Amino acid sequence: MITSRTFMQPFLAPGARTARHALLAVSCASLLSVAIPARELSAQNATLVIGTAADAFPAGPFGKAADASVAMGQTFMRPAGAVCQFTCYLQSFSFWLGTSQGLATNPADLRFQAYVANWDEINGMASTVRFASGVLSGPVGPSQRFTVVAPNVAIDFGTRYVAFLSVVGLSGLMPATATSDFDLVDGTVYPYADGAWVFTNNGSSIGDLMSTPWDFAGDPSLQSRFEAQFSTNVVPEPSSLALLAGGGIALLVVARRRRI
Repeated sequence: MITSRTFMQPFLAPGARTARHALLAVSCASLLSVAIPARELSAQNATLVIGTAADAFPAGPFGKAADASVAMGQTFMRPAGAVCQFTCYLQSFSFWLGTSQGLATNPADLRFQAYVANWDEINGMASTVRFASGVLSGPVGPSQRFTVVAPNVAIDFGTRYVAFLSVVGLSGLMPATATSDFDLVDGTVYPYADGAWVFTNNGSSIGDLMSTPWDFAGDPSLQSRFEAQFSTNVVPEPSSLALLAGGGIALLVVARRRRI
């Protein structure tokens, strides 16, 4: 025999009601805190590409050696055009390192970090550091690409920056035991008016690179083989997306309990 049952809203003690309301409030706050970045997932992107594998040639050595450069990189500015007209954020960049006869020494043992800093054009050196990566290693072959994720580094209009790789501040290797070559391209084939290849042979700390002029402060006839990705808006990091998902699940749980 089938009988009908009347479902009643369960009685909640004051403490339980308070906890439920707090959960709802936290969930709403979580959603609101990432609501704007979530919409910006559809932001427009711009890419700066300098050079190709076919036209790249090695320069160096770069790394840990008496005659090696301790930092090499590329100066750049925000991309021209509609994409970065009002706001612009660097999201990632790439350099190519490799092994070539006469330049590389134990390159697989090389340890280095990637940086983005403001470029002091008057003194020809890096200034304020905007981003620093973790420790990278390699390369293990010719023209190996190293892509560094540098999320949401604001790139201001009219300001020149430098993205570079450096071995300063990294200990544990004896001199002349780990170098690689650094891929360049001809600036007349790949002209880029807003920057150039730069390097320095001196310095033992990141502070040295910010206080001493670099040995080569850039000439448009030489460019790093370089690629950079830019976005018009801040892109939410994975932790923000997880917070959004968690908040949504909590809201669904509360809503379901209220229907029971």
